[in-house]
Amino acid sequence: MKRLYKFWFWLAIAAGASTLAASADVATNQVSHITADPPAAPTVYHFIYYPDPQVYYLSQTRMYSWNQDGTWTSSPHPPDDVVLGEGVNLDTTEPEPWVHQEAIAAKFPPRFHIHHYDHYHQYLDD
Repeated sequence: MKRLYKFWFWLAIAAGASTLAASADVATNQVSHITADPPAAPTVYHFIYYPDPQVYYLSQTRMYSWNQDGTWTSSPHPPDDVVLGEGVNLDTTEPEPWVHQEAIAAKFPPRFHIHHYDHYHQYLDD
């Protein structure tokens, strides 16, 4: 009888130990399967591009950008001497799309030719 008690005692300890080991394995497996957060999506900048004067408006910052004498300038207001005209939506991951100005101007050419008005009141194309 004493032997039977020892048997059940050691059996209970073995069962408890194996349960703890199994719990530790489960916890270890869960930790090993945790992965880092997925990479963040790139920031998309929502520009309005005005092809005629080649001016950009970034809605997130409410800033206009244009080329002034070979240097890109930004301001909360468009240049005084420019009529913006019709704009096109330009969503890009590039915060300074004017670095690709040649390609953008080719894709969105000015809609109107610049005209000079001569003293005979006739329009002459540039």
